[in-house]
Amino acid sequence: AKEMAKTALCQSNLKQLGTAFAYYRDTYEGWCPVGGYTKYPIWTRQLAALMKIRYYRERSSLFPSFDNQPAKYDAKNRGNGIFKCPAENFLNQWNGENATSYTHNNGIHFGRGMGAHNDITASVHYGPNRSYGFVHVTRVVRPANTFEIGESIRKDGWYEYSVWQFQQPTELSTYHQGGGNLLWVDGHVKHVFQRDLTRAHFRRDE
Repeated sequence: AKEMAKTALCQSNLKQLGTAFAYYRDTYEGWCPVGGYTKYPIWTRQLAALMKIRYYRERSSLFPSFDNQPAKYDAKNRGNGIFKCPAENFLNQWNGENATSYTHNNGIHFGRGMGAHNDITASVHYGPNRSYGFVHVTRVVRPANTFEIGESIRKDGWYEYSVWQFQQPTELSTYHQGGGNLLWVDGHVKHVFQRDLTRAHFRRDE
């Protein structure tokens, strides 16, 4: 019962984030927030700002001055609310918590995911399998079959400072009865197993 409750709460988190994604797209005329940290904050901080939620970022010696965040929040003791799955029991290489349990479908491995960089013009895509660049929601051929974010973690703890996020089925977390939860572009949330995920779930054009 306790595990089922954690699964339900995790799915509730993703549904709320789904509402925030929809609000973001409405606000920015259909454009989706990106996954990779480049010129502007990635989806976590953008959605937190829209929802007026205090969000404690990942630790990074590369960008120590971002947000002027106190060092005590860099790797642990961060209550990031709906960005954290209650079943997560992972500690990163600093022996602390990652800022979020959910990562972005950047589609690098399979190509043409939900975007990785936001520092180029909207009409251009480049990089491995033309994966980088803004993504407009109208470019997602099957919104109910393409996931936006899902349960996955970066073991090195550098999640927010890399475009290499959720790239392939084996990166799905297995906290919930051996599987994990995904938020799909159309807003629904579904529990899946690694064996269920296919290339088409990562690609916006299939």
